[in-house]
Amino acid sequence: MPESRLTVGRVMCARLGNRMMTFRSLLTVAFAVVVSTGLYAPAGATTVWPNLSGVGSCTSTLQECVTTAAPGETVLIGSDDLLLPDGYTAINEDIIIGKSITLAAAPGVDAVFAPGHWISVVSQSTGNIAVNLQRLTLHDGHIMVLHNSSDAGVYTLSGIVIEDTDVTNGACAVKFEQVAPGPAQFILGDSRLAFTRSHAGLAPNAVCALGDGGDWQVSYFRNRLSAKDHSLERVLAIGGASIGSIILDANQITGDGFVGGINVSQNPGSGANTLTVENNSIMGQRSIATTSSEYAISLGLTNTTLRVVNNTVVGNSRGIAVAPLADGATSGRIANNLIAFNQILGLNVDSRLAAAISNDYNLLFANPDNNVVLGAHTVTADPQLIASFNPRLLASSPAHEGGNNADAPTFAFGPTYDADGELRLVGNVDIGAFESNGDYAVVHASTAANVDGNTTYLDSLAGLLSTSERLLVTPWSGDDTIETAANIGVYETAFSPSNWALYREDLGALSAGRRFSILAPLNGRTNYIHTTTVANDIEEYTTLDAPELNGKPDALAFVTHNWNPGGVGGTYFDHAIGVYYQSGHWYVRNQDLATMPAGVDFNIVIASLGSTNAFRAVLDSVAASALRLDHPQLDDNPCAAPLVTRNATTSSNVNDVPYGLRYVGGVGGAAGHWWIVAEGAGGPSFPGGSGFNVMVQGAQAGACRDDRIFANGFDAS
Repeated sequence: MPESRLTVGRVMCARLGNRMMTFRSLLTVAFAVVVSTGLYAPAGATTVWPNLSGVGSCTSTLQECVTTAAPGETVLIGSDDLLLPDGYTAINEDIIIGKSITLAAAPGVDAVFAPGHWISVVSQSTGNIAVNLQRLTLHDGHIMVLHNSSDAGVYTLSGIVIEDTDVTNGACAVKFEQVAPGPAQFILGDSRLAFTRSHAGLAPNAVCALGDGGDWQVSYFRNRLSAKDHSLERVLAIGGASIGSIILDANQITGDGFVGGINVSQNPGSGANTLTVENNSIMGQRSIATTSSEYAISLGLTNTTLRVVNNTVVGNSRGIAVAPLADGATSGRIANNLIAFNQILGLNVDSRLAAAISNDYNLLFANPDNNVVLGAHTVTADPQLIASFNPRLLASSPAHEGGNNADAPTFAFGPTYDADGELRLVGNVDIGAFESNGDYAVVHASTAANVDGNTTYLDSLAGLLSTSERLLVTPWSGDDTIETAANIGVYETAFSPSNWALYREDLGALSAGRRFSILAPLNGRTNYIHTTTVANDIEEYTTLDAPELNGKPDALAFVTHNWNPGGVGGTYFDHAIGVYYQSGHWYVRNQDLATMPAGVDFNIVIASLGSTNAFRAVLDSVAASALRLDHPQLDDNPCAAPLVTRNATTSSNVNDVPYGLRYVGGVGGAAGHWWIVAEGAGGPSFPGGSGFNVMVQGAQAGACRDDRIFANGFDAS
């Protein structure tokens, strides 16, 4: 047995918790917006600034590098120290861009603009233009994008961090503006904007889009925006006379310092428009006066087809308002929204649109008033949120599976995801921005109370797990090089208050003070037990067989050894393992190249197709002792619980180096980051080209981050 039962009298826990629910088939649905990683892909030649060789271009300022770059070129901001590269580059200048270009921080580098500096993008009067700004950080700065061309423009901002801004008096920290008839696309995704400075007069706005005419598309998705101490007027403001589509998806707005949340005034002209507001969460909107017309979501429409679905609007002054901006054929649907605990008003639909815009399957609770005839399936019960600062649902919530699948966000090419990046349809759709899937992720700490020999009992999940789990485990880095290098497995035991424990495969003692990321998947990710047999073993490999894996080289699979599935048997397996793809199949591989025996069980978990919460991290060709992970759910989030599995990029890439996770705080205004660190004695390194699959459970990462920052709840002022 892998457990050393040195302590007697432990309480046996037979409770299965609230995760024993009927598994439902995952439904393939359409999703209104997704921005593929192709939009971010650099095109043309690539130049690195600063050029530390002293020869050629980009040896001077970043502006000089941008100016001399050819149209379509990529300028990567790299390390600013040849001898002591620290992954951090300070930029003490303003940048003006007037042509197609990608300006981005190089992978593993933080590009931080000094306070008071800005980026300005202004197109020429003619000619197509495509500008990408990626992974840039500004403190007390701003970004301005002006489409001034009679031809097309695509402007993509991704991975942008802005902490406070140098603009005031109703100006915008990020401003998109179309002033010419050429069609424009304005895209802001996976970015983080935080505002803390109080303003006595008119505060700035966070993100604005102004259309002065012509066709346009505005897409904001997966952004996190926060405001404290009355630091913002409006968070996402869109208006003007341009014609086209606006999509606001999976944005999370929190705090207590903004007057208006999402505010759209849609084209007062004659053209047809579409407006989709879905999967957004807004908390903390505060009207300055009770007569204010500001809401968490305020939509003024003209000739618009509207969808407002699966948003969470809680703890604001006012919830959602929809009204005509001008005469026109407007129609739409408001459904599956959670609107609760708003101080003055919940849902307000102008009487002039009452016949054209239907509402149903919303949950409205503890709003003093609603100005609309509610649909027949409206829920008026307490939504049972996890906490005031965490608007995700308890399992017992009436919003859980209380929505209407026909109204759920859709995407034509695969599944859609909620505000946390978790699978949207798990059974019947939930009401609100967050979908419950029964998956648990925690950071487990070994303590004197839960350590027993080579085992630590998972009391961090006490009462929550069944005896048929497929747990994943990733150890965190530690000081004891022998212990941190040990292979880890999991096993079922009634001695644990959760039914489960993890253990050292080499039978060495587990010490107190160790940390581990644990994922217990249920319906949010495909998961199963794989048992090795003579038929599926090939040398150091065992062949995996699942529809989500077969023939899919881009699939992301994760593996942990399970000592005794179902509490039966028990097989030790003290080997470093990973996954590998070849000729249409995925395999679990012994990284030390030992022959794979029959009768070994592995927990297999597969990230959902297209999930933004899973990715592959690959070291370049040079061996290194650590690999940095860059991801919106992980950056500046030390309480996250990432999961990692080796992924051999080629058959010759053999990486049996033990690893652990380590969070390192940022310096000089840069974000903190997670690293995969080589473990063991003698300063080991990963071989060049080593790859890892990485996954984060979005609800855990998002909730723990919010808990740290906004734990004062709805009563903040």
